[in-house]
Amino acid sequence: MKASTIKELGIVSLVVLCVVLLWQNRSMRDELRQYRAVETFLAAEDRTGAECRTEVGRQDIQDETARRLLRIMAAQKGDARAQLGFALFELGEYPAIQDIDAKREKWLLAAARQGEPECMFALAEFYNQGGALQRAFHWYREGALRNDARCMAMLGQLYLDGAGVKADASQAEFWFKKAEAAGCSDTLLEEWKTRCVIPQNAR
Repeated sequence: MKASTIKELGIVSLVVLCVVLLWQNRSMRDELRQYRAVETFLAAEDRTGAECRTEVGRQDIQDETARRLLRIMAAQKGDARAQLGFALFELGEYPAIQDIDAKREKWLLAAARQGEPECMFALAEFYNQGGALQRAFHWYREGALRNDARCMAMLGQLYLDGAGVKADASQAEFWFKKAEAAGCSDTLLEEWKTRCVIPQNAR
């Protein structure tokens, strides 16, 4: 290989290396700028959980670590939706955490106790999947009383099956009908109609 060719390749390699380093440096500067923006935002002690959660959606904060910090701060400051997200998604990002189900329950409870039906449904599902049917019944009922259609349908199912509560066909019908009127199109409604409504009409 000619010396001039080697020299040209060396120059090209050097240019490429400079471009890569400049790109990396710019990327690092962008990340630092975002961290400083988050740090400045959080420095104000009166920031609410809802403000922290809203800040996550800002267009110029693209770094996932900075966004995660804001989501965690929102949860710690008592924002119900942030607590729900932390319980369902954030905790799963930390496999080394001990007793993850107990921590998930803690955050779901904190969210549900603030009165949001979506959070109540998530907590009821957590208990239902874990076999704590009486607790599941309680939170499905709380959500149903706040007009959550999914909670209504699940409450109807529990009454129908006698799971976590004494079986009661009339209560099951009541809650299934309310769920349907609230716009629920869950397969539970179809199952209920197949098991209870259609056989009665066939008589």
